[in-house]
Amino acid sequence: MLSYTQIEILSYILLVVCGIYYQRKDSILPLILAFSFFSSGISRFNAVAIKRTVGYVRVAGWDIFDMNDELALVCLNLFCLGTVLLIGFFMIYNNLYQKKDAPQNDTKDQFKRFVAKNRVFIIVLSLSYFVILAGRQLLFAISFSYGFYAPFGAIGVIICIFFMLQTFDRIGYVFIIILLVGYMLFIANLVLTSYVRFSLLGWIIPIGLAILSRAKPSLRLVFLTVGGSVALIGFSVLGEMRNSKDKTFGELVEKAIERISVSEDSNMLDGFMMMHQVVPSILDYQYGVNHLEILTRPIPRSVWPNKPSGGYANKLNLNKDSQGIYYIGISESMYGTFYIEGGVAGIVILCWLYGMFLARVVNRLRRYHGMLGATLLGCIYASLIAWFRGGDFAGIFALLLLSYWPVLLFMRRYNAFLKREKQIERYYQRQAIENPQNTIANEVIVPMHPLLKTFS
Repeated sequence: MLSYTQIEILSYILLVVCGIYYQRKDSILPLILAFSFFSSGISRFNAVAIKRTVGYVRVAGWDIFDMNDELALVCLNLFCLGTVLLIGFFMIYNNLYQKKDAPQNDTKDQFKRFVAKNRVFIIVLSLSYFVILAGRQLLFAISFSYGFYAPFGAIGVIICIFFMLQTFDRIGYVFIIILLVGYMLFIANLVLTSYVRFSLLGWIIPIGLAILSRAKPSLRLVFLTVGGSVALIGFSVLGEMRNSKDKTFGELVEKAIERISVSEDSNMLDGFMMMHQVVPSILDYQYGVNHLEILTRPIPRSVWPNKPSGGYANKLNLNKDSQGIYYIGISESMYGTFYIEGGVAGIVILCWLYGMFLARVVNRLRRYHGMLGATLLGCIYASLIAWFRGGDFAGIFALLLLSYWPVLLFMRRYNAFLKREKQIERYYQRQAIENPQNTIANEVIVPMHPLLKTFS
């Protein structure tokens, strides 16, 4: 087992390595993972066990948790192991999947033509969001999380409207852009809440990365660092607003900076310690059941009355007392979830699978043109942050699905458009080969194909 000093040195080395990797490969995902470990693991341990600035999280009413420095160091080692493995596996598979001659999925011109022809579709998506909000009681009947997270579809709507904004090039459309931005801010205000702060990060990260997509990697990193710091302060302000609603904005910002300094909003190490004390001593390893819960979560309890509870705290009935007051909401992080699935072996196996999966997804999304690819990658990075903080895979999956369903529908339609475009292109290529006599001055003279009429 490594000492705290050794882990701290390793974390700095990891940050430097990930920074160099970003400069060479233009891939920020490893840097996000390294920074997340530094802020949630190293900084938290330093604030609690070294400087004694704050204490470990204490759960009122429950004395089954013994929060001590020795256990914290054990969990910090497991935290470090997961981070190093996930970053390492991602880098390995990213290098394997990254091909310099890989064909692009689309062009900027294709994207603009598609959006210009599908503005009505985007408007319908926006209106569908309000229909879902009106009927969210049906989602509550399926699962509390589905009903609770329904408003977060505004994140996907905002991103789709951002796609629409990119097609307005003429100065005469300025007033339309103002209206659309106003609408974006309106629905952002609807969903912004201090209790699920992903409502802020879920759309700021994708849109911010898209806007910075044309900048050089080094300059982009500077902007991302500044923007990330502002977003982190905003994230902490929202956390402080939970219990300090009467404070001025300046007081909230000052308190938020204090929260950041002691990692109060990144106390997943504490959650890892809680989980480690009940798994496997009280609750057996789950061996993949936590991941399978994404399939069982949508089944209403009216249909399946004995459906198992999700999450280790719910399984052990630790989340509320006889009066229904909730106590335990401290996430064990995604590495803690990996540990729940199979201990140290679970961390190793799932870091390998996730590293491979993330590398494949990132490389596929890179094949879309500039701003679109950056926006989609931003959705992945924001989702990864939520997954890192949340730990509960089924719950996070529900949050992400209900946040990005408009983007998923948009991309499904766009990919169908690109597929038809390729079919049309292949059709003309065949005609040029089979009927060379109809080719005059590099122009193919053939009747209009039915597929082409769809987009003419």
